Amino acid sequence: MTRRAYEIITAALTIGIVALVALNSAVFFFRLDLTENNAFTISEVSRNLFSEIPQEVTITYYVSDRLRNRAVETQQIIDILNEYAAYSRGRINVRIVDPQQAEAVERAEQLGVVPQQIQVIEEDQQSLAVVYTGVVIEYLDDYETLPVVFDPGTVEYRLTSTIRDLVQGEQDVVGVLLGKEGENLENNYGFLANQLSQSFEVRRIRRGEEIPPDVTVLLVIGGPGLDEFDLFPVDQYLMSGGSVLFAVEGVMVDVQRGLSASAPEDMPVLDLLASYGARVEQELVLDTFNRRIPVRRPSGQVTVQTLEPYPHWVSIRGSGADRENPITARFPGLDLYWPSPITVTADNAEVLLETSPESWLLQEQFPIDPGRPVAFERNRSETLGRHVVGVALTGELESYFSDGRIPTREGEEREWSSPVTSTDQARVVVIGDSDFASNLIQYTESTYNLDFAANALTWLSNDEDLLQIRTRTTRDMRLSAIEEPGLRRSIVRVAEAINIYVMPLLVIAYGVVRFMRRRERAHGSHAGGRNESEAE
Repeated sequence: MTRRAYEIITAALTIGIVALVALNSAVFFFRLDLTENNAFTISEVSRNLFSEIPQEVTITYYVSDRLRNRAVETQQIIDILNEYAAYSRGRINVRIVDPQQAEAVERAEQLGVVPQQIQVIEEDQQSLAVVYTGVVIEYLDDYETLPVVFDPGTVEYRLTSTIRDLVQGEQDVVGVLLGKEGENLENNYGFLANQLSQSFEVRRIRRGEEIPPDVTVLLVIGGPGLDEFDLFPVDQYLMSGGSVLFAVEGVMVDVQRGLSASAPEDMPVLDLLASYGARVEQELVLDTFNRRIPVRRPSGQVTVQTLEPYPHWVSIRGSGADRENPITARFPGLDLYWPSPITVTADNAEVLLETSPESWLLQEQFPIDPGRPVAFERNRSETLGRHVVGVALTGELESYFSDGRIPTREGEEREWSSPVTSTDQARVVVIGDSDFASNLIQYTESTYNLDFAANALTWLSNDEDLLQIRTRTTRDMRLSAIEEPGLRRSIVRVAEAINIYVMPLLVIAYGVVRFMRRRERAHGSHAGGRNESEAE
């Protein structure tokens, strides 16, 4: 064989190997992800999603080239979508489309992709540009749209849950029952409703109404307006295999009337929860680890508003969360507003959340005015320590109405002939605060409260595999999350020393060194000039 023939055969074999690798790259590929928890590599749940898809799913990512050239996040999203296609064994087809270049703007907007405006600088001129970054998922004759997609950390959860909903032809439903008079979902829990609508169908449940069988999980917020007639459908829904998240406190705070607080004498919802094994006490928990509240104080002829620590707004840190339960496995943090402690009496109860060791209780009298902090110290010495504020109940549970009674109300009829008296498949979460998911979160920037609520509802709906995806990128990013007081003070002192002394000294030292070097160079050049003159 001649040398030329050998080279031709070698080149042909090389081209053939490269072609085979390229053809199989959609199935066999390798990707290195160095982020914590492999945040940008899809999980096993998503990799095996093809087994749940009978026919092809098409994912179209409408993304503007002008945005792709400026935001690395869009490429990360594309990488994740390509992984779906690679692992799907042909069941998922991914398309990347610039709607403006492909003349598909009208089509994208009709499908629900929302245009966004960004500032761009081109040829030294600043202007606003309309861009798109949304995903449309199509299956058979149906489709779902993710109107705006920009965070790679949340893409997998949204994609996998949406594909499942499309293929199964249904979406999980969260029923919301409000137990406080005068409250409504839009005005009081608008942020929560918006968050939940990304993963669930959110449906308002009227008091006393039988819980529809298609409700996947029930959320009960507040309790003073709920009597036994209202609670009977909730109890029977739970006894019939439903799951419930109760957000209920024992002390009512009226923010509309000068921040007054009281413990109602009759709250049937507390009796119901106590019968289940999670007694919400009619007390308030205060904590050294807390959020700040705006306080107005007179200063001469003017009134000054300052942010001051408020022990009634309790901040739950990492050590106060159960790391074994999927809800709190990667705890993002939780802020509670005037919470009540929970006494656990059931063997099948699991403590999810506790306050810090520097927390205490207010009992019987409940001063909450932030302008009178001295009154907060009552009962501190005798009640100091951790207090339970979140509980999960699973397994066997006896009905609150196991004695057979069916509450009645004049003018309303019920179809129940006898109550279901027990269940062995209960799933209940009790949080000793109804305000943690309210619009109060905007004052403390506690958006992680919404994540906690969504995680709890996902777990209650038995989607634990989706919950693992949801919490993969969750981290407590608060700079104040260091709990040990001595360590926190030491770190603060070190940070102050670095910023006040070390950094300025480094700048000064750099300036001195640079000045000395320039002076040496100038001196050297002058000396060289003198030597040349002497030589001449």
